[in-house]
Amino acid sequence: MPADYESLNPASWQIAPYKAEASETLTRMLDKSVRLFADRNALGHKTNGEYTYITYRELGGIVRALATSLHAMGVRRGDTVAILAENSVNWVYADLATLMLGAISVPIYPTLPAGQVGYILHNAQAKVVFASDASQEEKVAAIRSGVPSLDRVITFAESASTDAVPLNHVLDEGRAKPLTDGEYEALWQAVEHEDLASIIYTSGTTGEPKGVELTHRNFVYINYAAMRLLDWNETDIYLTALPLAHIYTRCTSYYIPLAVGACNVFMESFARLAQNFSEIRPTIFMGMPRIYEMTREKIVEGVRKMGPLKYRMFMAALAAGRKAAESINHGLQPEGLAARIAAAADHKVFAQVRERFGGRIRYMFSAGAALDGDTLMFFRGLGLMLIEGYGLSETCSLLACNRPGRMRPNSVGMVSPGSELRIDDDGEVLCKGPGVMRGYHNNPQANAEIFTEDGWMRTGDVGSITSEGYLVITDRKKDILVLNNGKKVAPQKIEAMIGASHYVRDIILVGDGAQAVAAMIVPDYERLHADHKTPTDPETAAQDKGVRKVIKSEIERHSSGLAEFEKIRRFALLPHPFSIEGGELTPTLKVRRHILVRKYSNLVADLTKT
Repeated sequence: MPADYESLNPASWQIAPYKAEASETLTRMLDKSVRLFADRNALGHKTNGEYTYITYRELGGIVRALATSLHAMGVRRGDTVAILAENSVNWVYADLATLMLGAISVPIYPTLPAGQVGYILHNAQAKVVFASDASQEEKVAAIRSGVPSLDRVITFAESASTDAVPLNHVLDEGRAKPLTDGEYEALWQAVEHEDLASIIYTSGTTGEPKGVELTHRNFVYINYAAMRLLDWNETDIYLTALPLAHIYTRCTSYYIPLAVGACNVFMESFARLAQNFSEIRPTIFMGMPRIYEMTREKIVEGVRKMGPLKYRMFMAALAAGRKAAESINHGLQPEGLAARIAAAADHKVFAQVRERFGGRIRYMFSAGAALDGDTLMFFRGLGLMLIEGYGLSETCSLLACNRPGRMRPNSVGMVSPGSELRIDDDGEVLCKGPGVMRGYHNNPQANAEIFTEDGWMRTGDVGSITSEGYLVITDRKKDILVLNNGKKVAPQKIEAMIGASHYVRDIILVGDGAQAVAAMIVPDYERLHADHKTPTDPETAAQDKGVRKVIKSEIERHSSGLAEFEKIRRFALLPHPFSIEGGELTPTLKVRRHILVRKYSNLVADLTKT
């Protein structure tokens, strides 16, 4: 817990005004960490079935060699270098080498099609692009003629399938003819805190992606704010599962550990996440709501299979754990009989569950979308410190965050140190602070729309601030459904409530301009078959009366507390889950509502007709 934790003002959560010096940059951060933590592990990844590690000294040498070669290729301060790749140590090398030259790093999701990749490369005027493998090389080759600024393609593969140059060759060239100490130092020391560090293109839930311009000052501020919220340190081991192209991951699971000398280890795949937890035994994990919701379901299902008695015992223990967690959330210690019951449950039951996460977890984080309060309290009841925060690409991630002893489920916490929040007349959350972007790249119209005349940035989210100072996000402003009687419905809250059913896999509400709220739902057909012997074929099950009966019952069961106008009156079942490949989800697993509404336009029309 930070030393000044208790002195903070809950209403504004200000410690002291943030004052950035021109010397505060990511380049100086890397140099400092390489010197201070030279022999500590910086990165970990699996090769040939075993996790191997790179020390800070080794990291510094690799980055210097790559920066040398990029400089020889003509990359200079202010140039843009794109990274089209999955998570890997090579991704980190490419990013840091770019930054050390004063160039601008442009991450691109490898799941994007060639056309969107071409748009980003052209808009950012990329000079060099790193591609992870042949499939990404081919995307670049397909659109290269439309990107006149692009000089070089570097592949992470051992050999290139196009005219790309393998990274290992580029590193060899940099080691053979390195920049002198003076030359290299002059390059990274010339970088200033207001220089652009990155252009991050939004996922584009509507229209073309916009390039968010983030400076070194933005990123350094996030480190500043994070250090004042929690006790990050060099002994921590981070398990990184989410894409480094996402601002949340890049800041919290990459730059923060880099700043404190901690170790960042990459997950192999989501299919092996449970195995990786056991192998790595991390202390910190950054996830998104879907990960925690799916994990919760697997834990509960596993206990259910042990039989009715053990299931009842587990749920009773969980209730005791949740009660204790509620006290801790308010900065209090559990007392009396409740405390003793919770301690016994923790020792006999939950310690074994925590071993599935490696047994050393200090903090788990959720951001990127709304986390259901019941899911959060499930993990808190298990004795896992799951913390929900809030931010945008446009705020360089961290804008508000819960924290130990000051946590309120269904809120995203208090404003980060040094930032400001206010609620506009129409309920939109506005913000100011050192984390706010410089603006959208080459997009003056979008900049005029997102900033108010007095300098506040519109987040696009509707919310409120409680009397205690906690920010509660209701929904995206553009997603609010307005019924034909004028009533406004926030779909995300209701989707989270219904989605808590273990029979509901995906859900999207519709009903803008309609008489009542309706929903399109993808059930968990496998679980329905296991519990109710419904058809196994999704196409058949989606039309099955028994499936509809169960889902209708689940909707009613999970709708308590909703106003009458918020309740789902009609619903349709879809046979196939939402996916990135199908275009229904963004690379960060957010629902693309406009795509779904357009894809199922006839069905939406039937559901919402009067």
